[in-house]
Amino acid sequence: MSELDRLLQYLKENDGSDLHLSAGLQPRIREKGKIRLIEGEPVLGDEALRGMLREIASPRAWQEFETTRDLDFAYGIEGMARFRANYFVQNQGAAAVFRIIPEEIISVEKLGLSEAIAGLADLNQGLVLVTGPTGSGKSTTLAASKASLTSLISLTSLYYPELFKQLFRRCIGTWRTRNTSNTACTLG
Repeated sequence: MSELDRLLQYLKENDGSDLHLSAGLQPRIREKGKIRLIEGEPVLGDEALRGMLREIASPRAWQEFETTRDLDFAYGIEGMARFRANYFVQNQGAAAVFRIIPEEIISVEKLGLSEAIAGLADLNQGLVLVTGPTGSGKSTTLAASKASLTSLISLTSLYYPELFKQLFRRCIGTWRTRNTSNTACTLG
């Protein structure tokens, strides 16, 4: 098992939501909304961290990171979990955040969302924007709302379509994402 996979396993076993890696710091996890050190882990050097990160990125993705100093993708460990990965460069070198992707979609009812929010999945025209800060539940809300879809939809995403692959059990979805489907789409 790679060093990074070991840290991701620790994240899952400790019910964390995010693994934070940054050159010059010890690894940390977000657990119940609070960030804490992973006890016994050494401070990560830039070169060592880049080696860990490179292990799980495709050659094309790594080249993108080297060029743009930013990379977003999904990473799965068979039998454990899937993770949303974001690599970036900060003042001391490389850094990355991995967010665990839930294996099951939480229902609208269990989340306690209002009928108005739940009804967004039933709209057949218009534009719905879901926004908010990191960790506020955007993906969870979208997944819960879309879990009951049963018709053809088209979704344009500047996000990570691979997050909730299980959404489209009963419908057909089409996706377009920045940097993978459309080279003309840029954010600035």
